[in-house]
Amino acid sequence: MKLIKISCLATIIFFSGCESLEDMAFHPGPPASTQAHTRVEVIGQKLVAAKPDLFQNRPQFSVVGIPEKQLYHRKNMIVISEGMLNAFPNDDQLATAIAYELGSMAAEMKNQQAKAALQSAAPRPLAGDVVGGNMAPDMTHQAEQALFQRDQQREVMAARVDPRELSEAILIQAGYSTQLLDQIAPIVEKTQVGTGHQFLR
Repeated sequence: MKLIKISCLATIIFFSGCESLEDMAFHPGPPASTQAHTRVEVIGQKLVAAKPDLFQNRPQFSVVGIPEKQLYHRKNMIVISEGMLNAFPNDDQLATAIAYELGSMAAEMKNQQAKAALQSAAPRPLAGDVVGGNMAPDMTHQAEQALFQRDQQREVMAARVDPRELSEAILIQAGYSTQLLDQIAPIVEKTQVGTGHQFLR
């Protein structure tokens, strides 16, 4: 029991949260320099503070000391490598990259919530047998259920939040320009291809 508490405490210190055993086992990599942590934390928290209503849990930032370019999110944590920081020596570039991933994080959460809300809604009442129809009662019900599922899927798609719009809103509210998004977005996406971290847009 003591070991579990100690492990959780260590996770809280380094990753600002201990929600499950899976979270406790998550180690994105070796810690980066203090200077790198400070740079990301200052810019990241400024962006989060600009649109706090977008996030159910306040995003945290972890900077890993590896030369490879990495920038992705896991739950409410943004993970960025020193290699990626070196690719963005300008703070406006770094802010754009972080805002891009924050937009993805917020959109992912909101889209999952919208989908769950629609799926938990009471199903459409099924009509009785069609008078004079040539379909058996069960087939009639199945057909109506298929129509309900189709309409539900359309509602899910219509309710989807665009991560790009959220990224732009974060940047604007924080006092940054959105002009770099077209330049930065492909760089971030390229680092996520094949890693399982990319957000499906």
